[in-house]
Amino acid sequence: MIDFGRKLSTCFEKIGLDRYKVIRIQDQEGYNKHKWTIPDLLNLRYNTTFDHHNWLHYKESDEVAYFLNEAGNNVFHYCGFPFQFHVWFGKKGFVIGISQEKEFNAVEINENRVFQTEGRGFEFYRSCKSVVFFDDPKNVKCVYFEYLLE
Repeated sequence: MIDFGRKLSTCFEKIGLDRYKVIRIQDQEGYNKHKWTIPDLLNLRYNTTFDHHNWLHYKESDEVAYFLNEAGNNVFHYCGFPFQFHVWFGKKGFVIGISQEKEFNAVEINENRVFQTEGRGFEFYRSCKSVVFFDDPKNVKCVYFEYLLE
């Protein structure tokens, strides 16, 4: 689900923040490598089974794979390099962020159902069980995904 009012700072207590990692992406090779790295890091930390292949096989229950592909591909295709992946690890969950230099208006895209990509983007954001939110909904430079462990 999309939450235009959510703030990153409020997630830290909710997830029990205890670690942060940033991965800078400079080029296509780095992007291809690190979109696989994040599920691996999460699986090691939380003994989960996130798998980047799940997006390719339409397994929508793997919201991590879907978020990384939808948000990552949008940044890759429309904003270019450099950009960054962020992961805030906590005892009760985690937050993934993808930051970019070029801004976009998430409120307008959501309200007008703007569809310019081959992926599902905002359709996925609206339908996922986890929370997708933005640093500034009308001038987005970072898209976040909050996942709470059960």
